[in-house]
Parts: sequence; structure tokens; C-alpha cells
Amino acid sequence: MLSQWISGTNALADHPVALWLIAAAVAATLYLMLIFAFRVVRARLERRAALPGHGMAAGAIRVMQRTSWFLLPSSR
Repeated sequence: MLSQWISGTNALADHPVALWLIAAAVAATLYLMLIFAFRVVRARLERRAALPGHGMAAGAIRVMQRTSWFLLPSSR
């Protein structure tokens, strides 16, 4: 779908820099969406881990805290 749009737009099809900028914008958007999802899941797990009998949630939080920021930044 995106390739059809790019090839149909002569202004972008002839400029590889524009294609790289589009790819960088898509990558940055996906990265920010993953960060947001990671933080939402972590906040929900922290609330659940505070309740008694939810050891799995506490374990999942420990795993998420040790996740490399290169993969997904954690909100410490």
C-alpha cells in the first residue's frame, strides 16, 4: 500500500532521501507506540502486583525492569 503510494508520487519516487525520511518517521512512530504500550502494561501489572496472591505479576514486573532500554525503555 505504501509502496504503491510512493511509486505513484513522482516527487518522492525520484528522491531516496525522502524515502529514508518516511522510513525514519514510520520507525519513530512505531517505537513511540511500543514505549507507550510498554508503560501501560507495566502500570497495570504494578497495580495487580500490589494485590495479594499475584506473584506472576510481580515476576513480570521484575522482567520488565531488566528489559534493556535499547529494546524498549523502561519507566524507572
